[in-house]
Amino acid sequence: MEEKMYLIGMNASNDGQIIKEKYIKDSRRQMEDLSINILFGRLMCDMGQWDQSQHFFERLLNNSNGYNEDLAQVEYSLGEVLQWKGEWNEARKYYDRAHERIINVKPTPMTDLANILFNIGEILCLEGNQRKYDEALDFYQRSLAIREKFHPFAYAGIATVLNNIGLAAYGQRKHDEALNFYQRALTIREKFDAHNHPNIVDSLINIANVLRDQEKFNEAIEFQERALMIREHNYPSDYVNITYNLSNIADMQRWRDEHELSLIYEQNCFLMRLKALPPDHEEIGHSLSNMGQIYENLQKPILALDYYQRALAIYTICLPSSHYNLRIMQLNIERLSEELEIELD
Repeated sequence: MEEKMYLIGMNASNDGQIIKEKYIKDSRRQMEDLSINILFGRLMCDMGQWDQSQHFFERLLNNSNGYNEDLAQVEYSLGEVLQWKGEWNEARKYYDRAHERIINVKPTPMTDLANILFNIGEILCLEGNQRKYDEALDFYQRSLAIREKFHPFAYAGIATVLNNIGLAAYGQRKHDEALNFYQRALTIREKFDAHNHPNIVDSLINIANVLRDQEKFNEAIEFQERALMIREHNYPSDYVNITYNLSNIADMQRWRDEHELSLIYEQNCFLMRLKALPPDHEEIGHSLSNMGQIYENLQKPILALDYYQRALAIYTICLPSSHYNLRIMQLNIERLSEELEIELD
């Protein structure tokens, strides 16, 4: 594995070498104290080469003399790789070791400490139970306090922590608290990071989700539509996320009894899915089912029945026979057929 690591470093193409050098140069602007070895291992991680990155950092750790200036960064970086791989317990062990090492360094590297606290908070949130959310909030708040005190102009990092505090509060169903942190994150992102469209969209969607759960559908729709406009303008081929927005807006229009508007959004969602997905894909079935429900609400049962039957035809192909959605379609079809006095085949 060691030979393989060296080959990755030595036999890169010219383009790859340029990318590597730019990555190291840009990263060093942000993390001046990191060695080339650490940056190289992180580059592999950022490229999705998690196993290679893990083996590289493990080799650095095994070859260390028990203490050097990079050791905490090696342990922290191993934690990050393992977190990406979903090995949260192992990741936490390395974060704890790096944390213990860093707090004993004088002067304490506060940026590194804030990053470790943040990542531990992320792992606790991923575990997703109420007790873990409380712990996560504590780690996030400590990370935020350090950033605001020592790096008050590092706006992107502060906004990310605020957003994640919102996520933890949302996981606890503390909607007002979550909304406050989401809005603070959005304000910073729009003011200081306006070209980072994905993060702004994430904030808009998070706010919309809280407002939806509070049944403030008008406000929630406004935030969903803002997110939709950004995605359609900047990422027009991102059908997954655009259809997510369209479907959510359609649902909320239906919940506020605006069925004609709901139908427009659902039809747009359906047409986009038709272009991007196989004809018997489950999501196309969902769109047909939703349009059937809307037509029922519009007192158009014959059209509703047609869409339910089309949805059932797709569900029969792509879902197991015992699936809930398939059974619901069967019941809807039976009910409408009886009401319309239509005999089923």
